[in-house]
Amino acid sequence: MKPILSLLLLCCAPYALAEQSALDIVKRSLDLEHRNWSRAKDYTYRQHEIFREVDAAGHKKSEQLHTYDIFMLYSRPYSRLVAKDGKPLSASDEAKQEERYRRELEKRRKQSEDSGSKESRDWEKRRAQQRKFTEEIPEAYNFQLLGTANIDGKPAWMIQADPKPGFQPREPRAKMLTKIRGKLWIDQTEYQWVKIEATTTDTISFGLVLARLASGSSFRFEQRRVNNEVWLPSHMEIGMEGRLALVKKMRATLDIQYSDYRKFQTDSKVIATGEVQD
Repeated sequence: MKPILSLLLLCCAPYALAEQSALDIVKRSLDLEHRNWSRAKDYTYRQHEIFREVDAAGHKKSEQLHTYDIFMLYSRPYSRLVAKDGKPLSASDEAKQEERYRRELEKRRKQSEDSGSKESRDWEKRRAQQRKFTEEIPEAYNFQLLGTANIDGKPAWMIQADPKPGFQPREPRAKMLTKIRGKLWIDQTEYQWVKIEATTTDTISFGLVLARLASGSSFRFEQRRVNNEVWLPSHMEIGMEGRLALVKKMRATLDIQYSDYRKFQTDSKVIATGEVQD
């Protein structure tokens, strides 16, 4: 009986997968993403940033390289500069970073004693806004299942996301969703997104219109499973064209690599280390 049952399950599996709509897959992935964040905040990591400004032909005009250690400091992320242009900080710059860290440590220690502090309220407000933002994604797009692809040796659904005509966002920041289209790759086993590629279809403004991202700007995000328990960013790339402070025209690329993930307990003692796994 068991061999027959196994055969039936094997034969029916493709049909069961086919019954899932692209929207169902995306919704499940977003639900898991919220849970994923609660685990991700227990990790510290290294962030390598390369910012290149280019001319109209795409030739490099300038380049800045910065490396940061990112970790949670009293329940909020803190970034500490550890290298510039591929070189360790000078003694003077290192001393400045140490002083900056000590000031911030003391500041947050005092704030932690006041759960109603402005900083604590602002952080919780941003987290709530982010949750509301992601909750609007299923309503903002028409999703189409394009097929499957092999990502790092594992099957993933490939899903097209096009802005839904007439979508009216409740969260102000979600208005940008009407100006972004792209594709998502979602792992078939764990329903975690592994890659996103998107482009802007219209101008997007940030920071009370202090910066504008032109139509045609591109985004690429990737994440991987770490320590067999959590999915964390591995790469982000943004190709941008727009204006800063409504004056300076800018063409640039921002490339960020994430590495050296380590899991910490609340006492900041390392209890596990996990490189981004392929």
